[in-house]
Amino acid sequence: MIYPASEKIRSAPPLQPESSQIRCPAMTKLLKRLDCVYKKPKCVPAKADAAVQEQFAKEVLLPLMVQASAGKPLYCVDGMHPAYTAHPAFGWIRCGPRVS
Repeated sequence: MIYPASEKIRSAPPLQPESSQIRCPAMTKLLKRLDCVYKKPKCVPAKADAAVQEQFAKEVLLPLMVQASAGKPLYCVDGMHPAYTAHPAFGWIRCGPRVS
């Protein structure tokens, strides 16, 4: 069964590129009434486990450093490019206590 609203949506002309930035004052008022704000969220770094890092240093890194020499260097490379990290964008966020 096709609902009347879906028929209107299908028959409507496609949006023009300049109309993609439509502002909806009613939606803005509703979100504000629901105690939301439009803002950019804060990035929270991942939690590092000091015990796991120390275990890695003792069991993996130190033996490799001992084996390294001028003829057999040890290379340390970060496996992730900074462009692949999270980039927060603006959005509607519910007001409340900060969560970190």
